Amino acid sequence: MPSNANKPKPRTKLMTQAKHIADAEETFFVKAITPDFCCVGKAIVPFMPYRELSHEKTGFSTKVLARDRKILLVQSIVQGVKSNAGKGLKSGVSRAAGNVKVVNGHQGLFVEGRVVSRHGDLCEMNGKA
Repeated sequence: MPSNANKPKPRTKLMTQAKHIADAEETFFVKAITPDFCCVGKAIVPFMPYRELSHEKTGFSTKVLARDRKILLVQSIVQGVKSNAGKGLKSGVSRAAGNVKVVNGHQGLFVEGRVVSRHGDLCEMNGKA
C-alpha cells in the first residue's frame, strides 16, 4: 500500500483570507461594505450591492493575465451591480447603469504601467463610471 507521507497537504487557507490579485474569474466578486440607499417607489431602502468581476466594461489588463483571466487595475470598471431595485440616492443609478470602479491597489505592483488591484482593495459601488 502506498504511503501518504509525501502526498501534498490541502490548502487550509481560503482564497478570501489571502491577498491575491484581482482578476476576472467568474467566482470572484466585489461587495459593498456599507449599504447603498435607494429610492424604491416612495420608500428609501438599503441594499448591499455586489458584482462578479468577470463583467468588464473598461480598463482591465489587455496583455497580462492571471490564471488565464484579465487583471483588474486601478481605474478598471466592472459593468453593472446586483442587489438593488431602485435609484441610488447619491448616484441616481441602479443595476446595469450602476458600475463598479476600482479606486486603489498595491502601490508596489504594476501591470501594463498601472497599479494592480487585489482582494480587499477598495472600489466605488453603483456609480455612473
